Amino acid sequence: MSISRRSLLQVSVASAVMGGIGAPAEAPAQPVDISTRFRSWNYRDRFVRHRNFQVELDPVSYSSSELDQLDATFLVREGLEPYGGVSFEARNPNLKGYFLRHQDFRLVLHKRPPSGSPELALFRKDATWQRVPGRADRSNPDYQSFVSVNFPRRFIRHPNFHLFLDEIDEAKQLDRDDATFIVEKGFKPL
Repeated sequence: MSISRRSLLQVSVASAVMGGIGAPAEAPAQPVDISTRFRSWNYRDRFVRHRNFQVELDPVSYSSSELDQLDATFLVREGLEPYGGVSFEARNPNLKGYFLRHQDFRLVLHKRPPSGSPELALFRKDATWQRVPGRADRSNPDYQSFVSVNFPRRFIRHPNFHLFLDEIDEAKQLDRDDATFIVEKGFKPL
């Protein structure tokens, strides 16, 4: 029996994230091509959204403007990197082909480079995430954390309401809370 590169990456990410903390070794299911929003675990009125190509945590609701709702909704896609995982494309129809990625450990919204571009390989890695059980609470599959495929010990996290790729200290409740999101149906469906 041969083991695929995708399986090896999933095992290595799970091992790096779960190692020594007694968490289940299995990540939540990874449905794709769905409209999703990401509610902050510790600021329940705030959602991940993009504004001016920066990724922030802002208050958004169904009474917010159409633009705010679109900017806080993402399409979950199969990971751009062939090892698996998921990628998050902007739901706004004016930003088709724009994905959440990290650059210098800051989350930003960037347009996917064209095929054959020298930037494409790095972009695909920077825009692909492994879902793992939420660091603050592993009891519900809708509570999730996201680990970078090219920095497998770094999580999406929101210090001061700005999203970064950061290592977390599992002993610190604030670190775990800032790296946990409640995954819900998007403000704007497909």
